[in-house]
Amino acid sequence: MFVGLVLFVLVDAVLSTLGRSAGVFPALAILSSCLWTSYILAARMTAGRTASDRLAAAAIVGGFLFTASFFSLALLHAFRLWIALPLWALSGFAAHRLGGREASALLRADLSRGRTLLTILWATRLRFVLIAATTILAARLLRGLWAPMLGWDALTYHLFKAGQWVQAGSLTAMHAPDAWGAYDYFPPYGEALWAWVLLSSHTDALMAPAGVLVWMAVLGAGYAAARSMGTDEIRATLVALTIALFPAVVNYVTAANVDNTALAYWLLGITFVIRCIADPSIADVMLGIGALALAAGTKATGLPILLLGFVVVVWSFRKHAQRGRMFAAAMLAVLVAVPPYVRAWMETGSPLYPFGLNLLGHTIFTGNAEHELLFSGKLLPHSFSWAHLFHGLFVPAFWHPQNLGLGPGAIIIALLAAVGFSRLVRRPSTRVSALFLFAIAALIAIGLTSNDVLAQRTRWVHVLGRLVTPAASTLVILSSGVGGLSLWIFLLATEVWLAIPRGWSAIDWRTMVWCLPLMLLAGLVFWKTRRLALLPFLAASFSIALLPLRDHFRSPIYDAASRGVAYDVNPTIGVNMASYPIWQTLDQSGPHRIALFAGWDESGHNWLDTPLLGSRLQNEVTYVPPSRDGSLVDYRLPQELVTRASFRAWVQRLCARNIDVIVALTPPTLETAWVEGCPEMFAPMAASANGYSHAYAFDTANAPGLIGLCLRKLRR
Repeated sequence: MFVGLVLFVLVDAVLSTLGRSAGVFPALAILSSCLWTSYILAARMTAGRTASDRLAAAAIVGGFLFTASFFSLALLHAFRLWIALPLWALSGFAAHRLGGREASALLRADLSRGRTLLTILWATRLRFVLIAATTILAARLLRGLWAPMLGWDALTYHLFKAGQWVQAGSLTAMHAPDAWGAYDYFPPYGEALWAWVLLSSHTDALMAPAGVLVWMAVLGAGYAAARSMGTDEIRATLVALTIALFPAVVNYVTAANVDNTALAYWLLGITFVIRCIADPSIADVMLGIGALALAAGTKATGLPILLLGFVVVVWSFRKHAQRGRMFAAAMLAVLVAVPPYVRAWMETGSPLYPFGLNLLGHTIFTGNAEHELLFSGKLLPHSFSWAHLFHGLFVPAFWHPQNLGLGPGAIIIALLAAVGFSRLVRRPSTRVSALFLFAIAALIAIGLTSNDVLAQRTRWVHVLGRLVTPAASTLVILSSGVGGLSLWIFLLATEVWLAIPRGWSAIDWRTMVWCLPLMLLAGLVFWKTRRLALLPFLAASFSIALLPLRDHFRSPIYDAASRGVAYDVNPTIGVNMASYPIWQTLDQSGPHRIALFAGWDESGHNWLDTPLLGSRLQNEVTYVPPSRDGSLVDYRLPQELVTRASFRAWVQRLCARNIDVIVALTPPTLETAWVEGCPEMFAPMAASANGYSHAYAFDTANAPGLIGLCLRKLRR
């Protein structure tokens, strides 16, 4: 039976690489191996500790293993499923041989304790919150299984970067102008996790389950952080649910953003930093600093928190007999965050690129000029209003598509946190921990007052919540000992109300009808067998069965999204969202080598490139600069682009890269005029629904001989 299962996983892995399955079982095999290896290692590192500490440590080790293995394989150009799958199987087998028996006993005890806690919670009024939250998560998960990704950041760069890495089997960069000048240098650890998901399936069909797993990590990390402060199990559960059900957290579950990933790492790091304050150990030092380093490698905003955590941890073991070893462990853990910043430093001259650093009026590091103009509000001027800021963060706009702030309950939480902080700071045992949590909130709040991020407080205030959830989470932890159960249930009820999924189009509801028989069949099998071990296989089979529906309804859902009817976190009505007929044409006729370009809109974040990769990642997408020397010129500078452009050099580069399709997104630019002016070389293939964007077939073989003719036509 075991041999048969292994063969089935291997066959499914081959089929997923060929684009003929969802790759669910290879994904399950990799995930199971990583989780089991992580749990065994965590059990060794946290011997004699509580289940929450053990599971939190396993989450940190798992994040590190996924990240380190990705970069190790990618640097060797070996990020391939047929290489990664056996390696994960071997690591899981080796870990099991070393400590599987002891870990199995611990895991059974942990699961038993979890069931006991759930039984206790079910006996309270909190069960209604649990039912509502589970229903909301299930709805988002199901929709993510049949609907393509619709989040703007996922469509522009998060999944595109991960998809390119999977295609190349190594680390690649887009090397394109406009927003890509920043995208290429954003910390990549969040996308590394998405790359593992795409490697297993060669489709975005499993991104929703991955997002739910990250959300569960946030939930568990919030619980562990509260427990590290001495909070009892019931109140720790309230803290965890309150953090995980913030609208800015739960409403991003299936958006493929990296904010929830960073939040999970932050909370896990906080857990073990607080443990170090109470009683430092080498394991806690490495886990606490390591988790904060993973967060800093996911979002650059984690760097100040990493520095703060490092200072606090070093202070905590200043008088310890093993302080030398602990300092070495802390430095080793900090190195986890270093690679992305070293790469940015080597390629741009600034480790913080695309962000700049100014101290006392002096520029220490120069950032990406376009990125700085955009986030400082100079490219998109918008007046600041305290009322607008307050409304975006706390006041739910029931007429707004989806609330992405903190909700009105956050105001009550802030008041409770003030009371909780005053109590904790008076106790010697919790004083430093309380100050540490308060300092995190203060760092984030102070950082957001900078004029360098004015656009976040004005133009994009409706999505500001995801940037302040780390601060809000520390306030929730500080308030854990204040207020009764009724008050906390009220807070959770307000969050649940704001977490109700919106953006379901008629197509989504029609797809749900198709899914009902599959859901009922899976539920019937599980009810008849009552075997928990069968649940993952039922879920995997259900996901595979949904793949044809996903393919069938992909374009209709994109169509609904272009009209603002279907969406994930908020409507993506940008004119380039109407390019779905192009995506469909290139998906069905691929594989292709596509050259993509788009003119400047108002922010440079208008390149919807992820769907061009195809539903099975079969298309390669690149940017070919039109400049004479091949250098990049932002489309925000049209005159400079014209001065430095060369049609001949551009066509020669297209031929050298074996490009067979040109995609010209709106707004039109210099290359658009070239393509439209030379139909002999560029034959129309497809157009967007609004007629603004186009795809053209490019004849690589005959193009060199047509350059002279096209130049004469373009000069007329």
